[in-house]
Amino acid sequence: MNNKKLIWGVVGVVVILVIVILSSRLGNNETGALRIGAIIPLSGTTAFFGTEFKNGFDLANKIYKLDISIEDSKSTPADGVSALQKLIVTNNPDIVIPILSSISAAVTPVALEKKIVVFQSLTSANDIAAQSPYVFRYFTSGAQEAPIMSELASEKLGAKTAYVIYQNDEYGLAYANAFKKDFESRGGSLLSMDGFVRTESDFRGTLTKVKAAKPDFLYVIALDQSLATILKQAKESGVKSKIATNWVLAAPAVIALAGSASEGVYLTSPSYYTAPTPEVERFASDYKAAYGKDPSAYSAIGYDLVDILSRVKKTDGDADHQKLIADITALGGIRGIMGDLKIDAVGEITFALYPAVVEGGKLKLINN
Repeated sequence: MNNKKLIWGVVGVVVILVIVILSSRLGNNETGALRIGAIIPLSGTTAFFGTEFKNGFDLANKIYKLDISIEDSKSTPADGVSALQKLIVTNNPDIVIPILSSISAAVTPVALEKKIVVFQSLTSANDIAAQSPYVFRYFTSGAQEAPIMSELASEKLGAKTAYVIYQNDEYGLAYANAFKKDFESRGGSLLSMDGFVRTESDFRGTLTKVKAAKPDFLYVIALDQSLATILKQAKESGVKSKIATNWVLAAPAVIALAGSASEGVYLTSPSYYTAPTPEVERFASDYKAAYGKDPSAYSAIGYDLVDILSRVKKTDGDADHQKLIADITALGGIRGIMGDLKIDAVGEITFALYPAVVEGGKLKLINN
Protein backbone atom coordinates (compact mmCIF):
# COMPACT_ATOMS: atom_id res chain seq x y z
CA MET A 1 0.00 0.00 0.00
CA ASN A 2 2.79 2.41 0.92
CA ASN A 3 4.54 1.58 -2.35
CA LYS A 4 1.34 2.37 -4.28
CA LYS A 5 0.99 5.71 -2.47
CA LEU A 6 4.60 6.49 -3.25
CA ILE A 7 4.12 5.66 -6.93
CA TRP A 8 0.96 7.77 -7.18
CA GLY A 9 2.72 10.58 -5.36
CA VAL A 10 5.58 10.52 -7.87
CA VAL A 11 3.11 10.44 -10.75
CA GLY A 12 1.31 13.45 -9.29
CA VAL A 13 4.54 15.41 -8.98
CA VAL A 14 5.47 14.57 -12.59
CA VAL A 15 2.05 15.70 -13.85
CA ILE A 16 2.35 18.99 -11.98
CA LEU A 17 5.85 19.54 -13.38
CA VAL A 18 4.63 18.85 -16.93
CA ILE A 19 1.78 21.34 -16.48
CA VAL A 20 4.17 23.97 -15.15
CA ILE A 21 6.60 23.44 -18.03
CA LEU A 22 3.86 23.56 -20.66
CA SER A 23 2.37 26.65 -19.08
CA SER A 24 5.72 28.39 -19.17
CA ARG A 25 6.18 27.48 -22.84
CA LEU A 26 2.66 28.12 -24.10
CA GLY A 27 1.35 30.90 -21.92
CA ASN A 28 0.95 34.34 -23.52
CA ASN A 29 1.30 36.52 -20.44
CA GLU A 30 4.83 36.06 -19.16
CA THR A 31 6.28 39.53 -18.80
CA GLY A 32 9.68 40.17 -20.33
CA ALA A 33 10.36 36.71 -21.81
CA LEU A 34 9.99 36.99 -25.57
CA ARG A 35 9.87 33.70 -27.42
CA ILE A 36 11.50 33.86 -30.83
CA GLY A 37 11.39 31.28 -33.61
CA ALA A 38 13.85 31.43 -36.50
CA ILE A 39 13.29 29.60 -39.79
CA ILE A 40 16.67 29.34 -41.48
CA PRO A 41 17.85 27.27 -44.48
CA LEU A 42 20.54 25.07 -42.96
CA SER A 43 20.35 22.48 -45.74
CA GLY A 44 19.44 22.55 -49.42
CA THR A 45 20.37 24.99 -52.15
CA THR A 46 20.52 28.15 -49.99
CA ALA A 47 22.36 26.68 -47.00
CA PHE A 48 25.30 29.07 -47.55
CA PHE A 49 23.13 32.05 -46.62
CA GLY A 50 21.42 30.25 -43.76
CA THR A 51 24.67 29.06 -42.20
CA GLU A 52 26.28 32.49 -42.45
CA PHE A 53 23.21 34.14 -40.93
CA LYS A 54 22.89 31.56 -38.13
CA ASN A 55 26.56 31.87 -37.15
CA GLY A 56 26.16 35.60 -36.53
CA PHE A 57 22.79 35.00 -34.89
CA ASP A 58 24.29 32.46 -32.47
CA LEU A 59 27.33 34.62 -31.72
CA ALA A 60 25.09 37.50 -30.65
CA ASN A 61 22.89 35.27 -28.58
CA LYS A 62 25.84 34.12 -26.50
CA ILE A 63 25.73 37.71 -25.23
CA TYR A 64 22.00 38.46 -25.16
CA LYS A 65 20.69 34.99 -24.23
CA LEU A 66 17.24 35.34 -25.80
CA ASP A 67 14.74 32.48 -25.89
CA ILE A 68 15.30 31.41 -29.51
CA SER A 69 14.29 28.18 -31.22
CA ILE A 70 15.67 27.47 -34.70
CA GLU A 71 14.16 25.23 -37.39
CA ASP A 72 15.60 24.31 -40.79
CA SER A 73 13.52 25.46 -43.78
CA LYS A 74 15.58 23.12 -45.99
CA SER A 75 15.58 25.91 -48.59
CA THR A 76 11.96 25.30 -49.66
CA PRO A 77 8.76 27.26 -48.97
CA ALA A 78 6.82 24.10 -48.04
CA ASP A 79 9.42 23.05 -45.48
CA GLY A 80 9.49 26.63 -44.19
CA VAL A 81 5.77 26.47 -43.47
CA SER A 82 6.21 23.07 -41.78
CA ALA A 83 8.97 24.57 -39.65
CA LEU A 84 6.66 27.40 -38.59
CA GLN A 85 3.86 24.99 -37.70
CA LYS A 86 6.29 23.01 -35.56
CA LEU A 87 7.43 26.20 -33.80
CA ILE A 88 3.83 27.20 -33.09
CA VAL A 89 3.15 23.85 -31.40
CA THR A 90 6.40 23.55 -29.45
CA ASN A 91 7.37 27.16 -28.82
CA ASN A 92 4.35 29.42 -29.47
CA PRO A 93 6.63 32.27 -30.60
CA ASP A 94 5.89 35.95 -30.16
CA ILE A 95 8.21 36.71 -33.09
CA VAL A 96 9.17 34.55 -36.04
CA ILE A 97 12.21 35.26 -38.24
CA PRO A 98 12.02 33.71 -41.71
CA ILE A 99 14.93 34.33 -44.06
CA LEU A 100 15.08 34.40 -47.87
CA SER A 101 12.32 35.71 -50.12
CA SER A 102 10.41 32.64 -51.29
CA ILE A 103 10.39 31.05 -47.83
CA SER A 104 9.34 34.28 -46.13
CA ALA A 105 6.53 34.76 -48.66
CA ALA A 106 5.12 31.33 -47.74
CA VAL A 107 5.61 31.63 -43.99
CA THR A 108 4.36 35.17 -43.40
CA PRO A 109 0.62 34.69 -44.15
CA VAL A 110 0.49 31.69 -41.80
CA ALA A 111 2.19 33.67 -39.02
CA LEU A 112 -0.13 36.64 -39.52
CA GLU A 113 -3.18 34.41 -39.06
CA LYS A 114 -1.83 33.65 -35.57
CA LYS A 115 -0.96 37.32 -34.90
CA ILE A 116 2.73 36.46 -34.64
CA VAL A 117 5.12 39.32 -35.33
CA VAL A 118 7.23 38.57 -38.42
CA PHE A 119 10.78 39.91 -38.79
CA GLN A 120 11.95 38.98 -42.28
CA SER A 121 15.59 39.09 -43.28
CA LEU A 122 17.63 38.33 -46.40
CA THR A 123 14.44 39.07 -48.36
CA SER A 124 14.53 41.43 -51.34
CA ALA A 125 10.90 41.60 -52.50
CA ASN A 126 9.52 45.11 -52.49
CA ASP A 127 7.20 46.65 -49.87
CA ILE A 128 7.60 43.77 -47.43
CA ALA A 129 6.82 45.66 -44.21
CA ALA A 130 3.97 47.61 -45.79
CA GLN A 131 1.79 44.49 -46.00
CA SER A 132 0.96 44.50 -42.27
CA PRO A 133 1.85 46.30 -39.01
CA TYR A 134 2.94 42.84 -37.81
CA VAL A 135 5.70 42.62 -40.45
CA PHE A 136 9.20 44.10 -40.21
CA ARG A 137 12.13 43.55 -42.56
CA TYR A 138 15.88 44.02 -42.02
CA PHE A 139 17.59 43.89 -45.41
CA THR A 140 17.86 45.68 -48.73
CA SER A 141 15.24 45.44 -51.49
CA GLY A 142 15.26 45.18 -55.26
CA ALA A 143 13.61 48.60 -55.42
CA GLN A 144 16.51 50.07 -53.44
CA GLU A 145 19.35 48.28 -55.20
CA ALA A 146 18.47 47.75 -58.87
CA PRO A 147 18.24 51.49 -59.70
CA ILE A 148 21.85 51.89 -58.54
CA MET A 149 22.97 49.49 -61.27
CA SER A 150 20.57 51.02 -63.79
CA GLU A 151 22.04 54.46 -63.14
CA LEU A 152 25.56 53.07 -63.44
CA ALA A 153 24.68 51.37 -66.73
CA SER A 154 23.04 54.44 -68.26
CA GLU A 155 25.01 57.34 -66.84
CA LYS A 156 28.48 55.92 -66.19
CA LEU A 157 28.84 53.17 -68.77
CA GLY A 158 26.67 54.68 -71.50
CA ALA A 159 24.56 51.55 -71.97
CA LYS A 160 21.58 51.97 -74.30
CA THR A 161 20.42 48.33 -74.29
CA ALA A 162 20.23 45.77 -71.51
CA TYR A 163 19.30 42.12 -70.93
CA VAL A 164 18.22 40.63 -67.59
CA ILE A 165 18.71 37.04 -66.39
CA TYR A 166 16.94 36.48 -63.08
CA GLN A 167 15.98 33.77 -60.63
CA ASN A 168 12.26 33.31 -61.20
CA ASP A 169 10.85 33.88 -57.72
CA GLU A 170 9.99 36.78 -55.41
CA TYR A 171 13.66 37.63 -55.02
CA GLY A 172 14.59 37.70 -58.69
CA LEU A 173 11.42 39.41 -59.86
CA ALA A 174 11.88 42.24 -57.36
CA TYR A 175 15.23 43.10 -58.94
CA ALA A 176 14.26 42.43 -62.56
CA ASN A 177 11.15 44.59 -62.44
CA ALA A 178 12.88 47.41 -60.57
CA PHE A 179 15.77 47.42 -63.05
CA LYS A 180 13.39 47.42 -66.02
CA LYS A 181 11.39 50.34 -64.66
CA ASP A 182 14.44 52.49 -63.90
CA PHE A 183 16.44 51.62 -67.02
CA GLU A 184 13.55 52.40 -69.34
CA SER A 185 12.83 55.64 -67.46
CA ARG A 186 16.37 56.70 -68.42
CA GLY A 187 15.68 56.04 -72.10
CA GLY A 188 17.26 52.58 -72.22
CA SER A 189 15.84 49.62 -74.13
CA LEU A 190 15.41 46.32 -72.30
CA LEU A 191 15.86 43.57 -74.89
CA SER A 192 14.63 40.64 -72.78
CA MET A 193 14.07 39.36 -69.23
CA ASP A 194 14.77 35.62 -68.97
CA GLY A 195 13.95 33.74 -65.76
CA PHE A 196 15.33 30.45 -64.46
CA VAL A 197 14.55 28.11 -61.57
CA ARG A 198 16.94 27.80 -58.67
CA THR A 199 17.86 24.19 -59.50
CA GLU A 200 19.09 24.97 -63.03
CA SER A 201 22.79 24.62 -63.66
CA ASP A 202 23.15 24.96 -67.44
CA PHE A 203 22.58 28.50 -68.69
CA ARG A 204 24.32 28.16 -72.05
CA GLY A 205 21.06 28.32 -74.03
CA THR A 206 20.10 31.64 -72.46
CA LEU A 207 23.64 32.97 -72.80
CA THR A 208 23.65 32.08 -76.51
CA LYS A 209 20.60 34.32 -76.85
CA VAL A 210 22.39 37.06 -74.91
CA LYS A 211 25.44 36.81 -77.14
CA ALA A 212 23.25 37.07 -80.28
CA ALA A 213 21.31 40.06 -78.90
CA LYS A 214 24.56 41.95 -78.10
CA PRO A 215 23.19 44.08 -75.23
CA ASP A 216 25.44 46.78 -73.84
CA PHE A 217 24.67 45.60 -70.31
CA LEU A 218 23.75 42.21 -68.83
CA TYR A 219 22.13 42.30 -65.37
CA VAL A 220 22.20 38.94 -63.55
CA ILE A 221 20.16 38.24 -60.43
CA ALA A 222 20.94 34.88 -58.85
CA LEU A 223 22.18 33.37 -55.60
CA ASP A 224 25.66 32.12 -54.80
CA GLN A 225 26.18 28.93 -56.83
CA SER A 226 23.85 29.94 -59.67
CA LEU A 227 25.52 33.34 -59.95
CA ALA A 228 29.01 31.83 -60.08
CA THR A 229 27.88 29.34 -62.74
CA ILE A 230 26.26 32.03 -64.91
CA LEU A 231 29.37 34.21 -64.75
CA LYS A 232 31.63 31.28 -65.67
CA GLN A 233 29.38 30.15 -68.53
CA ALA A 234 29.03 33.73 -69.82
CA LYS A 235 32.81 33.94 -70.04
CA GLU A 236 33.03 30.53 -71.73
CA SER A 237 30.25 31.49 -74.18
CA GLY A 238 32.05 34.65 -75.25
CA VAL A 239 29.48 37.17 -74.00
CA LYS A 240 31.02 40.60 -74.53
CA SER A 241 28.44 42.71 -72.70
CA LYS A 242 29.32 44.51 -69.51
CA ILE A 243 27.96 42.32 -66.70
CA ALA A 244 26.48 43.42 -63.38
CA THR A 245 24.75 41.81 -60.42
CA ASN A 246 23.67 42.61 -56.87
CA TRP A 247 25.58 42.42 -53.61
CA VAL A 248 25.44 38.62 -53.43
CA LEU A 249 28.78 38.86 -55.27
CA ALA A 250 30.22 41.16 -52.59
CA ALA A 251 30.79 38.20 -50.27
CA PRO A 252 34.43 37.03 -50.65
CA ALA A 253 33.25 33.41 -50.67
CA VAL A 254 31.08 34.07 -53.74
CA ILE A 255 33.89 35.95 -55.53
CA ALA A 256 36.08 32.91 -54.86
CA LEU A 257 33.33 30.62 -56.16
CA ALA A 258 33.14 32.56 -59.44
CA GLY A 259 36.93 32.79 -59.70
CA SER A 260 38.31 34.75 -62.65
CA ALA A 261 34.80 35.03 -64.14
CA SER A 262 34.01 37.65 -61.48
CA GLU A 263 36.73 39.95 -62.79
CA GLY A 264 35.28 43.20 -64.14
CA VAL A 265 31.75 42.43 -62.96
CA TYR A 266 29.85 45.42 -61.57
CA LEU A 267 27.80 45.16 -58.39
CA THR A 268 26.54 47.01 -55.36
CA SER A 269 28.15 46.63 -51.96
CA PRO A 270 27.46 47.69 -48.37
CA SER A 271 30.25 49.57 -46.63
CA TYR A 272 30.72 46.44 -44.48
CA TYR A 273 33.02 45.11 -47.22
CA THR A 274 34.54 48.30 -48.61
CA ALA A 275 35.00 50.56 -45.55
CA PRO A 276 34.85 48.43 -42.37
CA THR A 277 34.24 50.33 -39.14
CA PRO A 278 35.73 49.49 -35.72
CA GLU A 279 32.46 47.64 -34.97
CA VAL A 280 32.96 45.49 -38.07
CA GLU A 281 36.56 44.76 -37.15
CA ARG A 282 35.65 43.71 -33.60
CA PHE A 283 32.83 41.55 -34.90
CA ALA A 284 35.11 39.92 -37.47
CA SER A 285 37.70 39.16 -34.79
CA ASP A 286 35.10 37.57 -32.47
CA TYR A 287 33.56 35.64 -35.33
CA LYS A 288 36.88 34.25 -36.53
CA ALA A 289 37.74 33.18 -32.99
CA ALA A 290 34.43 31.31 -32.78
CA TYR A 291 34.24 29.78 -36.27
CA GLY A 292 37.78 29.85 -37.67
CA LYS A 293 36.86 31.90 -40.73
CA ASP A 294 35.95 35.43 -41.73
CA PRO A 295 32.28 36.46 -41.53
CA SER A 296 30.14 37.73 -44.38
CA ALA A 297 27.66 40.58 -44.16
CA TYR A 298 24.93 37.94 -43.80
CA SER A 299 26.53 36.95 -40.49
CA ALA A 300 26.59 40.59 -39.41
CA ILE A 301 22.88 40.94 -40.24
CA GLY A 302 22.09 37.88 -38.11
CA TYR A 303 24.07 39.42 -35.25
CA ASP A 304 22.33 42.79 -35.62
CA LEU A 305 18.88 41.22 -35.60
CA VAL A 306 19.47 39.58 -32.22
CA ASP A 307 20.78 42.92 -30.93
CA ILE A 308 17.61 44.69 -32.12
CA LEU A 309 15.28 42.14 -30.52
CA SER A 310 17.22 42.18 -27.25
CA ARG A 311 16.02 45.75 -26.79
CA VAL A 312 12.31 44.91 -26.55
CA LYS A 313 10.43 42.93 -23.92
CA LYS A 314 7.12 41.18 -23.73
CA THR A 315 4.41 43.01 -21.79
CA ASP A 316 1.91 41.31 -19.50
CA GLY A 317 -1.44 40.87 -21.25
CA ASP A 318 -0.15 41.74 -24.73
CA ALA A 319 -1.74 38.66 -26.34
CA ASP A 320 -2.17 40.27 -29.77
CA HIS A 321 1.35 41.80 -29.64
CA GLN A 322 0.23 45.39 -30.27
CA LYS A 323 2.51 46.69 -27.51
CA LEU A 324 5.41 44.63 -28.86
CA ILE A 325 4.92 46.10 -32.34
CA ALA A 326 4.83 49.63 -30.90
CA ASP A 327 7.97 48.99 -28.85
CA ILE A 328 9.93 47.72 -31.86
CA THR A 329 8.87 50.73 -33.91
CA ALA A 330 9.72 53.08 -31.03
CA LEU A 331 13.33 51.91 -31.07
CA GLY A 332 13.86 54.26 -34.00
CA GLY A 333 17.20 52.70 -34.78
CA ILE A 334 20.46 51.34 -33.42
CA ARG A 335 24.15 51.42 -34.23
CA GLY A 336 24.70 47.94 -35.64
CA ILE A 337 27.50 46.01 -37.30
CA MET A 338 26.04 47.07 -40.66
CA GLY A 339 26.04 50.73 -39.62
CA ASP A 340 23.37 53.13 -38.40
CA LEU A 341 20.13 51.19 -38.69
CA LYS A 342 16.87 53.12 -38.77
CA ILE A 343 13.38 51.63 -38.45
CA ASP A 344 11.14 53.61 -40.79
CA ALA A 345 7.42 54.30 -40.36
CA VAL A 346 6.32 51.02 -41.99
CA GLY A 347 8.91 48.79 -40.31
CA GLU A 348 11.73 48.62 -42.87
CA ILE A 349 15.34 48.55 -41.66
CA THR A 350 18.02 48.92 -44.30
CA PHE A 351 21.53 50.22 -44.97
CA ALA A 352 23.28 52.06 -47.80
CA LEU A 353 24.68 50.35 -50.90
CA TYR A 354 27.36 51.67 -53.26
CA PRO A 355 28.39 50.81 -56.84
CA ALA A 356 31.57 48.75 -57.10
CA VAL A 357 33.50 46.49 -59.46
CA VAL A 358 35.60 43.37 -58.94
CA GLU A 359 39.27 44.02 -59.70
CA GLY A 360 41.98 41.51 -58.85
CA GLY A 361 39.49 39.46 -56.85
CA LYS A 362 38.68 42.46 -54.61
CA LEU A 363 35.95 45.06 -54.51
CA LYS A 364 36.74 48.55 -55.76
CA LEU A 365 34.25 51.34 -55.19
CA ILE A 366 33.20 53.37 -58.22
CA ASN A 367 33.24 57.10 -57.60
CA ASN A 368 30.12 58.93 -58.70
